[in-house]
Order: sequence, then C-alpha cells, then structure tokens
Amino acid sequence: MSNQQQHRLFFDRQLVEGFGKLVGHFPAEQFQSPTRSTLPLLALLKDGTCQLDSLLAEMGLDANADLHVEYQVEPGRGRGKPSHTDLKAKSPNAVVAVEAKWTEPPYENVSSWLKKGGEKPENRALVLQGWIDMIQPWAAKPILADDLGDMTYQTVHRAASACATASASGNAKPRLAYVVFHLPGDPFQVGPESNLANLERFYDLLGRPPEFPFFLFDVEMTPTPAFERIAGLAKGRTETAEIVRQALLNEQLFAFGYVRMVRWSSFSSGPSKSCVK
Repeated sequence: MSNQQQHRLFFDRQLVEGFGKLVGHFPAEQFQSPTRSTLPLLALLKDGTCQLDSLLAEMGLDANADLHVEYQVEPGRGRGKPSHTDLKAKSPNAVVAVEAKWTEPPYENVSSWLKKGGEKPENRALVLQGWIDMIQPWAAKPILADDLGDMTYQTVHRAASACATASASGNAKPRLAYVVFHLPGDPFQVGPESNLANLERFYDLLGRPPEFPFFLFDVEMTPTPAFERIAGLAKGRTETAEIVRQALLNEQLFAFGYVRMVRWSSFSSGPSKSCVK
C-alpha cells in the first residue's frame, strides 16, 4: 500500500513495520464497537491513500510525514492522564494533532472537568495550567484559564499536544485538525455544539494565531458490504473486538470519497476534493 511506503508508522513513539503490526498494538476494547471513530481512521490509513495525502498536503506536511497513532503527551503540571492524540503527523516543518470524530457525542467542557477534581480540585487546575503553558508560546494573546470554561477539555489538551511536540521539534509549526467522518446524505453539522463552532471559539480565544492554524476536514465514506456485515455486532464484547479487528485487517470497510476543508487561519472554505482510484 502506498501509504505504508511513503509514511513511517508508529504506535505512540514506537516504530512498527506495517499496518498489521500497528493494529496489533491497540487494546481489544478499541474494537468492541464497529462505530467508534478509531475504525474509519485506521481504515483511512489503510485504504484512503489519496484522501490522507490530501489532508496532509492541505496542512503543509510533506509526503513522507511520519504517522503516530495514540501519541501521548503528559501534562506539564499536576497529576493527570496524558493526552492520547488519535493521529500525530510529523514532518520537519509541521506537526499536526488530528482528532477523529464519527458517532461520538460532544465531550465535556473545561468547567465540568474541573468540577470532578474531588477532594483536590487544585490538582486539576494545575493540569489545566500545564496545558495552557504548552499552548501559550504559539498563541497570539495571553490565555487565561477562566476564559476556557466553555471549551471542550479534549480540544485544549489536543492543542497542547500539538504545541509541545512542535516546540520540541526545532522549526516545526503546530496545527490542530479535526477529521469528521460522515456517511453519504448525512448533514454537515454547523450548530453551536458542533466541532466547527467549538474550534472557532477556541481559535478566537487564542487570538487567531497565524502560526498555529486550525483545520476541520469533512470526509465522506461509504460503507462496503464488509462493514455492513459487522455493523450490527453487539458492543462491548470480546468476540466483537476480534471480528472487527480481523475485518479491518483483511477487508476494505469503507470507500472514501470527497474531502472538504475549512481552515481558521483565514476562515476560507477549501474546495471539495475527489479521489478517484
């Protein structure tokens, strides 16, 4: 597959030889539902060569960018869970943290996350400040924790992960991207709780930094008969995970179509891109 010829593949920071070895590093629970965004993202790496290369090119990464799945960055302060970025693409000039979305509901905001700090709420405040510290060198104005209450917490630490990796990579510039998969006929979500609105609000809070652009990609995919055979499997079961994993490895689950791009550094809507195999 040309993706694997062009891009080195990593699970977190561990280099792996081939797509099969990459999938083998995932814990079984990642495949206990056939509708988690993990599945189309990995299918894109395996079967969406044109679309993947289009995404990377739109964000200024070269054709040989390294691809890291489940890339972990620890919070810079306090004690907390690391940020597990779905896909981190790295080239000498740019680092992009990619968050994949499909059927997942909206995640909790910063205010809600802070309230779950239990008997030591000051620790979560420290963790949040650690993420802010990573982002601040790339922002266009000071970031105040009190201004982030309505922001999706996951978006904050994904942005921090991109910035931390870029800051440690010499001349690389950070990018944050959400890749939203949808089936033909599904409407593009633009409401106040959408990924689009969430990223717009956060980009404004950072002062719209030209050195740290945000992207949203809308990727159409059509389920194949192979996916239809696993779509109704019971979620949360060990046997489901094994069937889904084998289907991903041995069959094409989705036919990927056009890619629509929106970029917040200029708020320009990119053209739809059709990839014909």
